[in-house]
Amino acid sequence: MQLRPFQETGVRFLLSGRNRLLADDMGLGKTVQAISAWSRLPEGTKLLVLCPSSVKYNWLSELEDWAGRKFKAFIVNAGEHLPALTPFDVVIANYDMATKPKVAGLLKAFCRSGDTVLVCDEAHKIKNPAAQRTKLVLKHNGGLRVLCSRVWLLTGTPVENRPMDLYPALSTLAPELLGNYQSWTNFGIRFCGGFRGQWGWDFSGSGNLDELADLLKGFMLRRKKEDVLDDLPDCLEKIVTLNTEVKADIHSLTLPEFRQELGLAKVEEAAAYIKEVVETGEKVVVFGYHRGVLTQLAWALEKYGSVLMLGGLTSTEKHDKILAFTNDDDKKVLVGQINSVGQGVDGFQKVARHVIFVELDWSPSVVQQAIDRCRRMGQSRDVVVHYLLTKHPFEHRLRTILKKKRAIIDSVIVSTNEKENLMVTSKDLLPVISKLNELAKALTDFAQGLDAPVAESAATAQDPKAIRKPKPAPKTEPKTEPKEAPKTEDAELAITDEAINDAAKAFVGTGPDAVENKKLAKQIIADFSNGGRAKDVPQERRADLIETLKAGPSAFQTEGDGEEEGF
Repeated sequence: MQLRPFQETGVRFLLSGRNRLLADDMGLGKTVQAISAWSRLPEGTKLLVLCPSSVKYNWLSELEDWAGRKFKAFIVNAGEHLPALTPFDVVIANYDMATKPKVAGLLKAFCRSGDTVLVCDEAHKIKNPAAQRTKLVLKHNGGLRVLCSRVWLLTGTPVENRPMDLYPALSTLAPELLGNYQSWTNFGIRFCGGFRGQWGWDFSGSGNLDELADLLKGFMLRRKKEDVLDDLPDCLEKIVTLNTEVKADIHSLTLPEFRQELGLAKVEEAAAYIKEVVETGEKVVVFGYHRGVLTQLAWALEKYGSVLMLGGLTSTEKHDKILAFTNDDDKKVLVGQINSVGQGVDGFQKVARHVIFVELDWSPSVVQQAIDRCRRMGQSRDVVVHYLLTKHPFEHRLRTILKKKRAIIDSVIVSTNEKENLMVTSKDLLPVISKLNELAKALTDFAQGLDAPVAESAATAQDPKAIRKPKPAPKTEPKTEPKEAPKTEDAELAITDEAINDAAKAFVGTGPDAVENKKLAKQIIADFSNGGRAKDVPQERRADLIETLKAGPSAFQTEGDGEEEGF
């Protein structure tokens, strides 16, 4: 096997310095480039891979194909005996296992045993400085990056919400690039539109992005599929309107309850549609959100050897199900939960070109990642994406907001033009952050067509029987200007409970609608905390929550269905 020219460029980029961020589009072979770069380092250089659980065995498979050298590998799995790791050449562990004290200690001993390359796959998972996984990798004292001779970050989404997402990696792996902006405060003021609010610094904005892009040169490389794959198959999108009768009353249900009822109502017609596609001789990959919906769908398609993949599977179970679908001709349908199967899974492109969405996620990037499970290197045919929608206005408003979000992102993310020898795409990538406020405003489009403000909780995606009503939001405490106390680096970067409550107070206001606004604010906070309070909102979701609250109550007003053509 031979690398493509753009992959050869990626290998040289990784080898050009101690710490590098490879941010190629999904499906361009970042794994292969990292393995090939490692194989060109001196014999005896070790490799530690941290990755999502679902891709551990894919890493081993790719190593066997591309390493070009003999190696002894160990995969860290839950519930299995964990030996000393120092005798191995390659160790692969998922992030959650790696943070366990015993595992972390063995990984550090592995890194100390010789020159070691640390590869962080899906590296956007270490952007939250308060998370244990981020501390394990980036901590100044005792972090894995200090113990390894090289650190390579791999991700197709280097910036998800705001420029501050880049700070943990930049400040630790490439501080020399930041010059006068190495401190959290200086970086936030210069590049995140930082200002001091009632509850301290607010760095949720953006500024001076061209300057930040220039600073990033040499640290990040990004290419898009359309720019480097001349033979990339087309992606054809198809909107399919089902005649499903929606009996659920949106006025008497919370949004998670309604979404689940909507999905369950689709099952019969969706199964009939999927059967038609399968009977043309094609394998299909089906995505949805709720476990109950997907389980019923898999039962309805049992005749076609349906393989059901939900969240909570071990890496071994996921690997076995992927192999069953890709290797067994009688397994025609894979039914997967989008947040579990839609990321970090490879192999579907070898056997399937039809991607069918029975339910959609709120994020266009999650939807796109799911599509890219089939539209990636190794796919020789055009990919057909089917969106199965009912006639209910809710689904058409969700379709509209996804379309608008995707248009905004596509308008600013432009990859490096290799013909011009540009090594970094940050100048093209980072402006997406400055438009995040436009995404918040687009919530108005979603709200049109609904007659009552409701909030969604991710709890029903995990258990259809465990639909939880939003818990009451905490009473707003009297707020006083906090004293400027010394903070740790992690505490500085974390978004506090007070900041959320402050945004909620601004959302509620003091006008005649304050009572109703307060109820809505409680539901929004419950949505982001799985039915809990401000203190229960995970750090990785807090920036999104504050952006949502900043949109104000008007973003949730309802009028008309505003249906729009296209997706």
